[in-house]
Amino acid sequence: MELDNEGVTYRPVVVGEVVLSRYRVSMPAKATFTVAKDDTINFQEGNEVRIYWDGVLCFLGYVFSKKRDKEEQIAVCAYDQLRYLKNKASYIFQNKKASDMVKEICGDYQLQTGTISDSGFVFGIRVEDDMPLLDILQNAIDDTYANTGQQYVLFDDGGKISLQHAEELKSNYVLTEGNAENFSYESTIDRGTYNQVRLTSSGKKENVTEYLAKNEDAIGTWGVLQLTGTVKEEENGAQKAQVLLENSAVVWRRLVFFDALGDISIRGGSTITVHMEKTGDIFYHQPMTVEWVHHRFGEKGHRMELCVRGGRINATK
Repeated sequence: MELDNEGVTYRPVVVGEVVLSRYRVSMPAKATFTVAKDDTINFQEGNEVRIYWDGVLCFLGYVFSKKRDKEEQIAVCAYDQLRYLKNKASYIFQNKKASDMVKEICGDYQLQTGTISDSGFVFGIRVEDDMPLLDILQNAIDDTYANTGQQYVLFDDGGKISLQHAEELKSNYVLTEGNAENFSYESTIDRGTYNQVRLTSSGKKENVTEYLAKNEDAIGTWGVLQLTGTVKEEENGAQKAQVLLENSAVVWRRLVFFDALGDISIRGGSTITVHMEKTGDIFYHQPMTVEWVHHRFGEKGHRMELCVRGGRINATK
C-alpha cells in the first residue's frame, strides 16, 4: 500500500485486514483499512491511496475519512474516482447515448477516462435537474438495458473511469462449494417481483397511450403484483413493458458466498462460473454476474465475499 502526501510517498504498517469493496451499480469502489501511526507517516483527507496485491495495482483512490484511537491506530476510508460523481448537477442531453453522457460529464469534471464502449441506444431529450451525476449516468445505463437488453457497467479501473459491456468483463474464475466456506440463499416474492407492467406515455392527458404486459400464470399463482411507469417519446412502449415484465415476473432470489478464494480481477459486473448443488431447489453450473464483492486481505491471504446473479438468481443487492 502507498499513500501520497505533497509529493512524499509513505508505505504504512497495516493493522488487521484491508477490505476492498466493488459494486456493479451506482457505487464507487471503497477501501477500508487501519494503519499504525509512527514518527514519519503523515497523510490527509484527499491524498491518493494505491493498493497492490501480488504486485498488481488493484485500487487507486483518495482518503475521505480518518479515525484515530488511543492505540495510535488510524482507521481510513478511501473511495475511487466514482465518488466525485456524487456531486449534483443539471444537464440537458439531446440525441446522446449513455456512453456520450459518460464522456461529457467526465470531461466537465476533469475525471480521467479509460475504455468507453459505445452503448448503442440513442435517447431523444433527457432533462436532469439537480441530480447526482452517478444517478444520471446509471439511469441512462438502466434505460439502455430496458430498451435493448444490453447491460453496461460503469467503474473505475485503476484511476480511469470506464464503461464496458458486461461481455467484456468475463472471467475464468469458477466458484464452487469447495473454494467458499459458506453461502446464503434466500427467495421471496415480496421484493422486486411484478407480474403485471402498466406504462403510460408522457404528454397531454387526452393523448396518453397505455402499454400493458402481464403474466397470467404468475397472476394466478401470486395475485396481481403491478409495476407502473412512463414511456418517453423515443422509446418503444410495448417493447419496454415486455422487457420489464420478463425481468420482474420471477421469484426474487439472492445468493451470497462467504470466505471464497480470492481473485483480484473480480469486480461488480464480472461474469464468473458458479458450480454448486446445495441450494435445495436449484442446481447451478452456469455463468453468473457479480453484483458486489468485498475483497479481504489479511491473515488468511486473499478471500472474498460476493453476491452473484444469473439464471433464476436475480437479486441486485
